[in-house]
Amino acid sequence: MNPPSDIALIDSFEKIRSFLLETEPGLQATVLARPQDCAGWDEHPPAEYAEAFLGVVLGVDRQTAAGRRIVHDHLRELRNRTEPGGSGGVREGEPLSPRRVLFQASRREAFVKKNSDVLAESLRRLSPDGNGRIPVVDALAGAATLREAVARLRKALRLLSGLRAYAFLAQIGYPVVVPDGARQRFYQRAGWVGEVVPAANHPQEFFEVSERIAHLTGEPLLTIHAVAGLFSGARDMRAAGGDMLGVCVGRPRCESCVLKAQCSFYRYRGGLKPTATRGIKTLAVAEQPRTRFETLGPSNLSEIELLALIIRTGAEGKSSLDLAREILARFGSLEALSRAGLGELCQVKGVGRAKAIEIQAALELGRRLQAGGGMVIGAAVRRSSDLFALYRGQLAHEQQESFYLIVLNARNRIQNHFLISRGTLTGSLVHPREVMKVAVKEVAAAIAFIHNHPSGDPDPSEEDREITDRLTQAARLFGIRVLDHIIIGRDNYFSFADHNLLHEG
Repeated sequence: MNPPSDIALIDSFEKIRSFLLETEPGLQATVLARPQDCAGWDEHPPAEYAEAFLGVVLGVDRQTAAGRRIVHDHLRELRNRTEPGGSGGVREGEPLSPRRVLFQASRREAFVKKNSDVLAESLRRLSPDGNGRIPVVDALAGAATLREAVARLRKALRLLSGLRAYAFLAQIGYPVVVPDGARQRFYQRAGWVGEVVPAANHPQEFFEVSERIAHLTGEPLLTIHAVAGLFSGARDMRAAGGDMLGVCVGRPRCESCVLKAQCSFYRYRGGLKPTATRGIKTLAVAEQPRTRFETLGPSNLSEIELLALIIRTGAEGKSSLDLAREILARFGSLEALSRAGLGELCQVKGVGRAKAIEIQAALELGRRLQAGGGMVIGAAVRRSSDLFALYRGQLAHEQQESFYLIVLNARNRIQNHFLISRGTLTGSLVHPREVMKVAVKEVAAAIAFIHNHPSGDPDPSEEDREITDRLTQAARLFGIRVLDHIIIGRDNYFSFADHNLLHEG
Protein backbone atom coordinates (compact mmCIF):
# COMPACT_ATOMS: atom_id res chain seq x y z
CA MET A 1 0.00 0.00 0.00
CA ASN A 2 1.27 3.47 -0.87
CA PRO A 3 1.25 5.74 2.21
CA PRO A 4 -1.25 8.61 2.06
CA SER A 5 0.11 12.00 1.04
CA ASP A 6 0.53 14.81 3.57
CA ILE A 7 -2.30 16.78 1.96
CA ALA A 8 -4.63 13.76 2.05
CA LEU A 9 -3.91 13.18 5.76
CA ILE A 10 -4.47 16.82 6.71
CA ASP A 11 -7.67 17.03 4.65
CA SER A 12 -9.07 13.79 6.13
CA PHE A 13 -8.30 14.76 9.71
CA GLU A 14 -9.79 18.24 9.37
CA LYS A 15 -12.96 16.82 7.79
CA ILE A 16 -13.41 14.43 10.73
CA ARG A 17 -12.76 17.09 13.36
CA SER A 18 -15.12 19.54 11.66
CA PHE A 19 -17.81 16.87 11.49
CA LEU A 20 -17.46 16.10 15.21
CA LEU A 21 -17.57 19.76 16.23
CA GLU A 22 -20.56 20.52 13.99
CA THR A 23 -22.39 17.55 15.50
CA GLU A 24 -21.40 18.32 19.09
CA PRO A 25 -19.89 21.83 19.55
CA GLY A 26 -19.29 21.20 23.25
CA LEU A 27 -16.41 18.84 22.41
CA GLN A 28 -14.13 21.83 21.82
CA ALA A 29 -14.30 22.69 25.52
CA THR A 30 -14.07 19.09 26.79
CA VAL A 31 -12.26 16.13 25.25
CA LEU A 32 -10.72 18.15 22.40
CA ALA A 33 -9.50 20.89 24.74
CA ARG A 34 -6.10 19.26 25.19
CA PRO A 35 -2.83 21.03 26.05
CA GLN A 36 -0.61 21.63 23.08
CA ASP A 37 1.96 19.16 24.39
CA CYS A 38 1.99 16.18 26.71
CA ALA A 39 4.35 17.61 29.33
CA GLY A 40 3.27 16.81 32.84
CA TRP A 41 2.37 13.14 32.37
CA ASP A 42 5.16 12.32 34.86
CA GLU A 43 4.01 14.89 37.45
CA HIS A 44 0.66 13.43 38.56
CA PRO A 45 -0.06 12.65 42.22
CA PRO A 46 0.77 8.98 43.00
CA ALA A 47 -2.91 8.12 43.38
CA GLU A 48 -3.57 9.09 39.75
CA TYR A 49 -1.16 6.44 38.43
CA ALA A 50 -2.64 3.78 40.71
CA GLU A 51 -6.21 4.62 39.70
CA ALA A 52 -5.31 4.71 36.01
CA PHE A 53 -3.66 1.29 36.33
CA LEU A 54 -6.65 -0.28 38.09
CA GLY A 55 -9.12 1.30 35.69
CA VAL A 56 -7.29 -0.25 32.74
CA VAL A 57 -6.79 -3.76 34.15
CA LEU A 58 -10.37 -3.90 35.47
CA GLY A 59 -11.78 -2.60 32.18
CA VAL A 60 -13.82 0.22 33.70
CA ASP A 61 -14.26 3.77 32.47
CA ARG A 62 -13.04 6.26 35.07
CA GLN A 63 -14.89 9.05 33.29
CA THR A 64 -18.13 7.72 34.77
CA ALA A 65 -19.17 7.89 38.42
CA ALA A 66 -19.73 4.13 38.54
CA GLY A 67 -16.26 3.48 37.12
CA ARG A 68 -14.57 5.77 39.63
CA ARG A 69 -16.44 4.10 42.48
CA ILE A 70 -15.34 0.62 41.39
CA VAL A 71 -11.70 1.72 41.12
CA HIS A 72 -11.73 3.41 44.53
CA ASP A 73 -13.30 0.36 46.21
CA HIS A 74 -10.74 -2.07 44.84
CA LEU A 75 -7.87 0.34 45.41
CA ARG A 76 -8.78 0.66 49.07
CA GLU A 77 -8.90 -3.11 49.52
CA LEU A 78 -5.62 -3.74 47.73
CA ARG A 79 -3.84 -1.07 49.71
CA ASN A 80 -4.98 -2.79 52.88
CA ARG A 81 -2.87 -5.75 51.74
CA THR A 82 0.28 -3.72 51.42
CA GLU A 83 0.05 -1.21 54.26
CA PRO A 84 1.28 -2.11 57.78
CA GLY A 85 -1.63 -3.05 60.01
CA GLY A 86 -3.89 -3.50 56.98
CA SER A 87 -6.59 -6.11 56.89
CA GLY A 88 -4.74 -8.18 54.31
CA GLY A 89 -7.36 -7.67 51.64
CA VAL A 90 -10.47 -9.72 51.01
CA ARG A 91 -10.29 -13.21 52.53
CA GLU A 92 -12.46 -16.23 51.94
CA GLY A 93 -15.71 -15.85 53.83
CA GLU A 94 -14.99 -12.25 54.87
CA PRO A 95 -18.19 -10.14 55.08
CA LEU A 96 -18.37 -7.55 52.31
CA SER A 97 -19.96 -4.12 52.21
CA PRO A 98 -23.35 -3.89 50.46
CA ARG A 99 -21.69 -2.11 47.56
CA ARG A 100 -19.11 -4.89 47.21
CA VAL A 101 -21.81 -7.55 47.18
CA LEU A 102 -23.03 -6.11 43.86
CA PHE A 103 -19.78 -7.12 42.19
CA GLN A 104 -19.01 -10.36 44.07
CA ALA A 105 -20.16 -12.71 41.29
CA SER A 106 -18.71 -10.68 38.43
CA ARG A 107 -15.69 -11.52 36.37
CA ARG A 108 -14.08 -8.37 37.71
CA GLU A 109 -14.32 -9.68 41.26
CA ALA A 110 -12.89 -13.03 40.22
CA PHE A 111 -10.02 -11.28 38.41
CA VAL A 112 -9.09 -9.23 41.49
CA LYS A 113 -9.11 -12.27 43.77
CA LYS A 114 -7.04 -14.35 41.36
CA ASN A 115 -4.44 -11.61 40.79
CA SER A 116 -4.49 -9.88 44.16
CA ASP A 117 -0.78 -10.49 44.83
CA VAL A 118 0.28 -9.20 41.41
CA LEU A 119 -2.02 -6.20 41.75
CA ALA A 120 -0.63 -5.39 45.17
CA GLU A 121 2.95 -5.61 43.87
CA SER A 122 2.07 -3.34 40.92
CA LEU A 123 0.62 -0.74 43.28
CA ARG A 124 3.85 -0.79 45.28
CA ARG A 125 5.77 0.01 42.09
CA LEU A 126 3.37 2.87 41.41
CA SER A 127 3.97 4.36 44.87
CA PRO A 128 6.83 6.70 45.83
CA ASP A 129 10.02 5.06 47.09
CA GLY A 130 12.26 6.35 49.89
CA ASN A 131 13.41 9.21 47.65
CA GLY A 132 9.89 10.22 46.73
CA ARG A 133 10.30 8.83 43.20
CA ILE A 134 7.82 6.52 41.47
CA PRO A 135 9.84 3.64 39.90
CA VAL A 136 7.50 3.02 36.97
CA VAL A 137 7.35 6.71 36.05
CA ASP A 138 11.14 6.97 36.15
CA ALA A 139 11.40 3.93 33.87
CA LEU A 140 9.03 5.52 31.35
CA ALA A 141 10.87 8.84 31.46
CA GLY A 142 14.09 7.06 30.44
CA ALA A 143 12.57 5.44 27.34
CA ALA A 144 13.77 6.81 24.01
CA THR A 145 10.89 5.43 21.92
CA LEU A 146 7.29 4.39 22.38
CA ARG A 147 8.25 0.75 21.78
CA GLU A 148 10.82 0.95 24.57
CA ALA A 149 8.34 2.68 26.90
CA VAL A 150 5.77 -0.07 26.34
CA ALA A 151 8.39 -2.78 26.90
CA ARG A 152 9.49 -1.19 30.19
CA LEU A 153 5.90 -0.77 31.30
CA ARG A 154 5.01 -4.39 30.60
CA LYS A 155 8.10 -5.57 32.46
CA ALA A 156 7.29 -3.49 35.55
CA LEU A 157 3.52 -4.05 35.57
CA ARG A 158 2.88 -7.58 34.34
CA LEU A 159 -0.87 -7.19 33.97
CA LEU A 160 -0.45 -4.46 31.33
CA SER A 161 -0.22 -6.90 28.43
CA GLY A 162 -1.45 -6.28 24.89
CA LEU A 163 -3.60 -3.19 24.54
CA ARG A 164 -3.60 -2.40 28.26
CA ALA A 165 -0.11 -0.89 28.19
CA TYR A 166 -1.12 1.70 25.59
CA ALA A 167 -4.41 2.40 27.37
CA PHE A 168 -2.54 3.10 30.62
CA LEU A 169 -0.18 5.50 28.84
CA ALA A 170 -3.12 7.41 27.36
CA GLN A 171 -4.80 7.52 30.78
CA ILE A 172 -1.81 9.30 32.33
CA GLY A 173 -1.42 11.71 29.40
CA TYR A 174 1.60 10.09 27.74
CA PRO A 175 1.81 11.01 24.01
CA VAL A 176 0.20 8.00 22.34
CA VAL A 177 -2.78 7.01 20.22
CA VAL A 178 -4.16 3.74 21.57
CA PRO A 179 -4.11 1.07 18.79
CA ASP A 180 -7.39 -0.56 19.77
CA GLY A 181 -9.48 -2.45 17.24
CA ALA A 182 -11.88 0.43 16.59
CA ARG A 183 -9.18 3.00 15.78
CA GLN A 184 -7.12 0.57 13.68
CA ARG A 185 -10.22 -0.51 11.75
CA PHE A 186 -10.99 3.15 11.01
CA TYR A 187 -7.39 3.83 9.90
CA GLN A 188 -7.54 0.85 7.54
CA ARG A 189 -10.90 1.83 6.03
CA ALA A 190 -9.64 5.39 5.51
CA GLY A 191 -6.64 4.03 3.61
CA TRP A 192 -4.12 5.25 6.19
CA VAL A 193 -2.74 1.79 7.06
CA GLY A 194 -2.66 -1.49 5.21
CA GLU A 195 -3.84 -3.83 7.93
CA VAL A 196 -5.00 -4.19 11.52
CA VAL A 197 -2.15 -5.49 13.70
CA PRO A 198 -2.55 -6.97 17.21
CA ALA A 199 -1.45 -4.48 19.86
CA ALA A 200 0.96 -7.06 21.28
CA ASN A 201 2.90 -6.83 17.98
CA HIS A 202 3.29 -3.02 18.22
CA PRO A 203 1.49 -1.80 15.04
CA GLN A 204 4.29 0.47 13.82
CA GLU A 205 2.47 1.73 10.72
CA PHE A 206 -0.47 2.87 12.88
CA PHE A 207 1.84 4.85 15.18
CA GLU A 208 3.78 6.39 12.28
CA VAL A 209 0.58 7.64 10.63
CA SER A 210 -0.65 9.06 13.96
CA GLU A 211 2.66 10.90 14.45
CA ARG A 212 2.51 12.22 10.87
CA ILE A 213 -0.97 13.64 11.48
CA ALA A 214 0.19 15.26 14.72
CA HIS A 215 3.24 16.77 12.98
CA LEU A 216 1.28 18.02 9.97
CA THR A 217 -1.63 19.50 11.94
CA GLY A 218 0.30 20.75 14.97
CA GLU A 219 -2.06 18.86 17.26
CA PRO A 220 -0.83 16.75 20.21
CA LEU A 221 -1.13 13.00 19.86
CA LEU A 222 -3.80 12.89 22.55
CA THR A 223 -6.04 15.05 20.36
CA ILE A 224 -5.49 12.62 17.47
CA HIS A 225 -6.36 9.85 19.96
CA ALA A 226 -9.60 11.60 20.93
CA VAL A 227 -10.73 12.48 17.39
CA ALA A 228 -10.05 8.97 16.05
CA GLY A 229 -11.72 7.43 19.10
CA LEU A 230 -14.87 9.53 18.85
CA PHE A 231 -15.26 8.95 15.10
CA SER A 232 -14.67 5.18 15.39
CA GLY A 233 -16.81 4.72 18.52
CA ALA A 234 -13.85 3.42 20.53
CA ARG A 235 -14.77 2.02 23.92
CA ASP A 236 -12.61 4.48 25.85
CA MET A 237 -14.46 7.43 24.27
CA ARG A 238 -18.04 6.26 24.76
CA ALA A 239 -18.59 8.29 27.91
CA ALA A 240 -17.36 11.36 26.03
CA GLY A 241 -19.92 10.85 23.26
CA GLY A 242 -18.30 8.21 21.10
CA ASP A 243 -21.34 5.95 21.39
CA MET A 244 -23.49 8.64 19.74
CA LEU A 245 -20.92 10.35 17.48
CA GLY A 246 -19.27 7.19 16.19
CA VAL A 247 -19.62 6.84 12.43
CA CYS A 248 -16.92 4.34 11.44
CA VAL A 249 -18.10 1.67 13.89
CA GLY A 250 -18.50 -2.08 13.43
CA ARG A 251 -21.65 -1.52 11.36
CA PRO A 252 -20.68 1.89 9.99
CA ARG A 253 -23.06 4.73 9.15
CA CYS A 254 -21.54 5.20 5.71
CA GLU A 255 -24.07 7.73 4.47
CA SER A 256 -23.01 10.12 7.25
CA CYS A 257 -19.28 9.60 6.71
CA VAL A 258 -17.21 12.51 5.41
CA LEU A 259 -14.52 10.08 4.17
CA LYS A 260 -16.66 7.61 2.24
CA ALA A 261 -15.09 8.60 -1.09
CA GLN A 262 -11.78 7.06 0.00
CA CYS A 263 -13.15 4.24 2.19
CA SER A 264 -12.55 0.63 1.14
CA PHE A 265 -15.53 -0.58 3.18
CA TYR A 266 -17.89 1.85 1.44
CA ARG A 267 -16.36 1.07 -1.94
CA TYR A 268 -16.86 -2.68 -1.61
CA ARG A 269 -20.03 -2.86 0.47
CA GLY A 270 -21.87 0.43 0.38
CA GLY A 271 -20.95 2.33 -2.76
CA LEU A 272 -21.72 -0.13 -5.52
CA LYS A 273 -25.05 -1.88 -5.74
CA PRO A 274 -24.86 -5.67 -6.14
CA THR A 275 -26.10 -7.33 -9.28
CA ALA A 276 -28.26 -9.59 -7.12
CA THR A 277 -28.63 -13.00 -8.73
CA ARG A 278 -28.23 -11.77 -12.29
CA GLY A 279 -25.39 -13.16 -14.34
CA ILE A 280 -22.90 -10.97 -16.18
CA LYS A 281 -24.60 -11.72 -19.50
CA THR A 282 -27.86 -10.20 -18.29
CA LEU A 283 -26.12 -6.81 -18.07
CA ALA A 284 -26.14 -4.54 -21.08
CA VAL A 285 -23.13 -5.34 -23.26
CA ALA A 286 -21.65 -1.90 -22.62
CA GLU A 287 -21.80 -2.49 -18.85
CA GLN A 288 -20.06 -5.87 -18.84
CA PRO A 289 -16.50 -5.79 -17.41
CA ARG A 290 -14.94 -7.37 -20.51
CA THR A 291 -16.55 -4.77 -22.80
CA ARG A 292 -15.59 -1.93 -20.48
CA PHE A 293 -12.00 -3.24 -20.42
CA GLU A 294 -11.82 -3.21 -24.23
CA THR A 295 -13.48 0.18 -24.73
CA LEU A 296 -12.22 2.15 -21.71
CA GLY A 297 -8.96 0.42 -20.83
CA PRO A 298 -8.02 -1.34 -17.57
CA SER A 299 -7.21 1.85 -15.67
CA ASN A 300 -10.89 2.90 -15.83
CA LEU A 301 -12.22 -0.32 -14.29
CA SER A 302 -12.90 -0.69 -10.58
CA GLU A 303 -11.01 -3.22 -8.46
CA ILE A 304 -14.21 -5.27 -8.30
CA GLU A 305 -14.46 -5.42 -12.10
CA LEU A 306 -10.79 -6.37 -12.52
CA LEU A 307 -11.08 -9.15 -9.96
CA ALA A 308 -14.28 -10.38 -11.64
CA LEU A 309 -12.34 -10.73 -14.91
CA ILE A 310 -9.70 -12.82 -13.13
CA ILE A 311 -12.13 -15.24 -11.48
CA ARG A 312 -14.23 -15.30 -14.71
CA THR A 313 -17.26 -17.13 -13.30
CA GLY A 314 -19.47 -16.67 -10.29
CA ALA A 315 -21.00 -19.25 -7.99
CA GLU A 316 -24.49 -20.52 -7.38
CA GLY A 317 -26.84 -17.56 -7.07
CA LYS A 318 -24.17 -14.88 -7.66
CA SER A 319 -22.29 -13.42 -10.62
CA SER A 320 -18.53 -12.98 -10.85
CA LEU A 321 -19.08 -9.32 -9.92
CA ASP A 322 -20.98 -10.34 -6.78
CA LEU A 323 -18.27 -12.83 -5.84
CA ALA A 324 -15.49 -10.31 -6.50
CA ARG A 325 -17.29 -7.78 -4.29
CA GLU A 326 -17.63 -10.34 -1.49
CA ILE A 327 -13.95 -11.26 -1.68
CA LEU A 328 -12.78 -7.65 -1.45
CA ALA A 329 -15.28 -6.89 1.30
CA ARG A 330 -14.03 -9.91 3.27
CA PHE A 331 -10.39 -8.76 3.25
CA GLY A 332 -10.96 -4.99 3.16
CA SER A 333 -8.27 -4.01 0.66
CA LEU A 334 -6.15 -5.35 -2.19
CA GLU A 335 -3.12 -5.32 0.08
CA ALA A 336 -4.84 -7.51 2.66
CA LEU A 337 -6.08 -9.78 -0.15
CA SER A 338 -2.51 -10.14 -1.42
CA ARG A 339 -1.45 -11.56 1.96
CA ALA A 340 -4.31 -14.06 2.21
CA GLY A 341 -3.46 -17.75 2.03
CA LEU A 342 -5.27 -20.34 -0.06
CA GLY A 343 -7.20 -21.53 2.97
CA GLU A 344 -8.40 -18.01 3.81
CA LEU A 345 -9.56 -17.40 0.23
CA CYS A 346 -11.41 -20.71 0.15
CA GLN A 347 -13.39 -19.65 3.22
CA VAL A 348 -15.31 -17.19 1.00
CA LYS A 349 -18.42 -19.02 -0.15
CA GLY A 350 -18.12 -19.64 -3.88
CA VAL A 351 -14.29 -19.57 -3.98
CA GLY A 352 -12.83 -23.01 -4.57
CA ARG A 353 -9.17 -23.96 -4.71
CA ALA A 354 -8.92 -23.27 -8.45
CA LYS A 355 -10.27 -19.72 -8.12
CA ALA A 356 -8.05 -19.07 -5.08
CA ILE A 357 -4.97 -20.14 -7.07
CA GLU A 358 -5.96 -17.90 -10.00
CA ILE A 359 -6.27 -14.91 -7.66
CA GLN A 360 -2.93 -15.59 -5.97
CA ALA A 361 -1.19 -16.08 -9.33
CA ALA A 362 -2.43 -12.72 -10.61
CA LEU A 363 -1.36 -10.96 -7.42
CA GLU A 364 2.07 -12.61 -7.57
CA LEU A 365 2.58 -11.29 -11.10
CA GLY A 366 1.76 -7.81 -9.80
CA ARG A 367 4.27 -8.20 -6.97
CA ARG A 368 7.00 -9.30 -9.36
CA LEU A 369 6.31 -6.40 -11.68
CA GLN A 370 6.48 -3.97 -8.74
CA ALA A 371 9.72 -5.59 -7.61
CA GLY A 372 11.24 -4.98 -11.02
CA GLY A 373 11.33 -8.64 -12.08
CA GLY A 374 14.10 -9.10 -14.61
CA MET A 375 14.85 -5.39 -14.49
CA VAL A 376 16.65 -5.92 -11.15
CA ILE A 377 19.54 -7.68 -12.91
CA GLY A 378 21.83 -5.04 -14.36
CA ALA A 379 20.37 -2.24 -12.23
CA ALA A 380 22.87 0.20 -10.73
CA VAL A 381 23.05 0.59 -6.96
CA ARG A 382 24.34 4.00 -5.89
CA ARG A 383 22.58 4.37 -2.56
CA SER A 384 20.44 2.44 -0.09
CA SER A 385 17.21 3.80 -1.57
CA ASP A 386 18.07 2.07 -4.87
CA LEU A 387 18.06 -1.34 -3.17
CA PHE A 388 14.83 -0.50 -1.36
CA ALA A 389 13.12 0.55 -4.59
CA LEU A 390 14.25 -2.62 -6.37
CA TYR A 391 13.21 -5.13 -3.71
CA ARG A 392 10.42 -3.59 -1.63
CA GLY A 393 7.66 -4.99 -3.83
CA GLN A 394 9.05 -8.49 -3.43
CA LEU A 395 9.78 -8.38 0.30
CA ALA A 396 7.58 -5.76 2.00
CA HIS A 397 4.60 -8.10 2.40
CA GLU A 398 6.37 -11.43 2.94
CA GLN A 399 4.98 -13.26 5.96
CA GLN A 400 8.39 -14.84 6.78
CA GLU A 401 11.84 -13.32 7.06
CA SER A 402 13.73 -13.84 3.79
CA PHE A 403 17.46 -13.11 3.58
CA TYR A 404 19.03 -12.33 0.19
CA LEU A 405 22.60 -11.94 -0.97
CA ILE A 406 22.96 -9.35 -3.76
CA VAL A 407 26.01 -9.83 -6.00
CA LEU A 408 27.39 -6.75 -7.80
CA ASN A 409 30.16 -6.10 -10.29
CA ALA A 410 32.94 -3.49 -10.12
CA ARG A 411 30.52 -0.82 -11.40
CA ASN A 412 28.02 -1.58 -8.63
CA ARG A 413 25.52 -3.15 -11.01
CA ILE A 414 23.54 -6.17 -9.85
CA GLN A 415 24.84 -9.41 -11.37
CA ASN A 416 22.55 -11.76 -9.49
CA HIS A 417 20.69 -12.32 -6.24
CA PHE A 418 20.30 -15.43 -4.11
CA LEU A 419 17.85 -16.44 -1.41
CA ILE A 420 20.06 -17.56 1.49
CA SER A 421 17.42 -18.39 4.07
CA ARG A 422 13.74 -18.13 4.81
CA GLY A 423 12.36 -18.18 8.34
CA THR A 424 13.73 -16.77 11.60
CA LEU A 425 17.01 -14.99 10.95
CA THR A 426 19.66 -16.76 13.04
CA GLY A 427 23.34 -17.52 12.77
CA SER A 428 22.55 -21.16 11.95
CA LEU A 429 20.49 -20.15 8.90
CA VAL A 430 22.77 -17.35 7.66
CA HIS A 431 26.31 -18.66 8.01
CA PRO A 432 29.16 -16.49 6.69
CA ARG A 433 30.90 -19.53 5.14
CA GLU A 434 27.89 -20.39 2.96
CA VAL A 435 27.29 -16.77 1.98
CA MET A 436 30.94 -16.25 0.98
CA LYS A 437 30.96 -19.50 -0.99
CA VAL A 438 28.22 -18.07 -3.23
CA ALA A 439 29.91 -14.66 -3.49
CA VAL A 440 33.28 -16.15 -4.49
CA LYS A 441 31.66 -18.51 -7.01
CA GLU A 442 29.95 -15.52 -8.64
CA VAL A 443 33.26 -13.56 -8.69
CA ALA A 444 31.60 -10.71 -6.81
CA ALA A 445 33.36 -7.35 -6.69
CA ALA A 446 30.86 -6.17 -4.09
CA ILE A 447 27.90 -7.58 -2.23
CA ALA A 448 24.90 -6.35 -0.29
CA PHE A 449 22.47 -8.05 2.04
CA ILE A 450 18.78 -7.51 2.24
CA HIS A 451 16.03 -9.04 4.36
CA ASN A 452 12.56 -8.15 5.56
CA HIS A 453 10.79 -7.81 8.90
CA PRO A 454 7.23 -9.21 8.62
CA SER A 455 6.20 -7.03 11.58
CA GLY A 456 6.61 -3.98 9.34
CA ASP A 457 9.15 -2.36 11.68
CA PRO A 458 12.58 -2.26 10.00
CA ASP A 459 14.62 -1.42 13.12
CA PRO A 460 17.44 -4.00 13.45
CA SER A 461 17.47 -6.50 16.29
CA GLU A 462 20.61 -7.36 18.21
CA GLU A 463 20.89 -10.54 16.15
CA ASP A 464 20.60 -8.53 12.92
CA ARG A 465 23.57 -6.45 14.07
CA GLU A 466 25.66 -9.49 15.07
CA ILE A 467 25.06 -11.31 11.78
CA THR A 468 25.89 -8.16 9.81
CA ASP A 469 29.21 -7.80 11.67
CA ARG A 470 30.12 -11.44 11.04
CA LEU A 471 29.25 -11.26 7.33
CA THR A 472 31.15 -8.00 6.89
CA GLN A 473 34.26 -9.40 8.56
CA ALA A 474 34.08 -12.56 6.42
CA ALA A 475 33.78 -10.51 3.22
CA ARG A 476 36.83 -8.50 4.22
CA LEU A 477 38.92 -11.69 4.37
CA PHE A 478 38.04 -12.35 0.71
CA GLY A 479 38.61 -8.77 -0.38
CA ILE A 480 34.94 -8.24 -1.24
CA ARG A 481 33.30 -4.90 -0.53
CA VAL A 482 30.05 -4.85 1.44
CA LEU A 483 27.90 -2.00 0.13
CA ASP A 484 25.03 -2.27 2.58
CA HIS A 485 22.61 -4.40 4.53
CA ILE A 486 19.09 -3.05 4.40
CA ILE A 487 16.06 -4.27 6.32
CA ILE A 488 12.71 -3.73 4.60
CA GLY A 489 9.63 -2.89 6.65
CA ARG A 490 6.15 -2.31 5.31
CA ASP A 491 6.71 1.15 3.80
CA ASN A 492 10.20 2.05 4.93
CA TYR A 493 13.63 0.55 5.50
CA PHE A 494 16.76 0.62 7.65
CA SER A 495 20.23 0.91 6.10
CA PHE A 496 23.32 -0.22 8.01
CA ALA A 497 25.51 1.85 5.67
CA ASP A 498 23.46 5.01 6.18
CA HIS A 499 23.82 4.57 9.95
CA ASN A 500 27.56 3.82 9.75
CA LEU A 501 27.08 0.34 11.17
CA LEU A 502 29.17 -1.64 8.69
CA HIS A 503 32.23 -2.54 10.76
CA GLU A 504 34.96 -4.16 8.72
CA GLY A 505 37.62 -4.61 11.29
